[in-house]
Amino acid sequence: MMAEDWMALKLNTERNVMMKRARTARLIVICGYVLMILAFTMVIVFPCFGVPFRHLTNLTDRNKPLPLQTYYFYDTDKSPHFEFTFVIQAITIFLAAITYTSVDGFLGLTVLHICGQLENFRYRLVNLVSCKNFDNALRNNVIAHQRLIRFANKIEDIFALMMLGLVFYFGIVFCLYGFLLLIIISDSEINSVAISRMFYVMLGVTTLLVHTFLYCGAGELITEQTPHISYGKWLLVKFAQILLSSRICYSEQKFPWPQQDLTSRFCSIRVRVSVIIV
Repeated sequence: MMAEDWMALKLNTERNVMMKRARTARLIVICGYVLMILAFTMVIVFPCFGVPFRHLTNLTDRNKPLPLQTYYFYDTDKSPHFEFTFVIQAITIFLAAITYTSVDGFLGLTVLHICGQLENFRYRLVNLVSCKNFDNALRNNVIAHQRLIRFANKIEDIFALMMLGLVFYFGIVFCLYGFLLLIIISDSEINSVAISRMFYVMLGVTTLLVHTFLYCGAGELITEQTPHISYGKWLLVKFAQILLSSRICYSEQKFPWPQQDLTSRFCSIRVRVSVIIV
């Protein structure tokens, strides 16, 4: 649908709206990747120069600390084993960061694209009163309306369960990071390394928080657009003409979807977000 919307003929005003939303989505993606690059640098690059940022313990960390803290069934201090394990963990962390950021960036892109289409749809409804062929223009708007609803349903089905798991995941990781931060603060040897570790924990929490609340902002952006469509001036101006038009009956028979506005379809995102967070 997104490719079709960009390739379709449109007015300059509609194109400017889509470009504005696309630039906002690009900025969100850039910010997400910048955060991930900073986290990757602190986890992978700095330890190569002997500056580890994570909290080191005597239980699982050996003489040569690795990016991921876990139990190893072989000696990682030996030269071939250490380099091989370090490279594997670096590649794994890099792919995980790219996947995590790309999924959230794609959600932001689709939501902002829907917001742009809703804004263009609102402008078309306002200009509907000045159309010479009112029935044909109304039929095209009904088709566009149902197309937006189907696209929104697909996006909601894809990201609803993912968001639920993300909220639980963020809660668990937030508690673990908070416990780690308390350990670092209560350490008797507070020095520059401890401050760098605190910065590492704060960066990790900030990254998770930004990616999590991106889903909340997605619902808010859509709910801000829907009231303009539901309570537009065109309803008052052409309400009588719509009721008397026989084309409406034809459109309803040809497109037998439930008669509901976009608000009822998109509000479930906001309701689910509110219920999950509370």
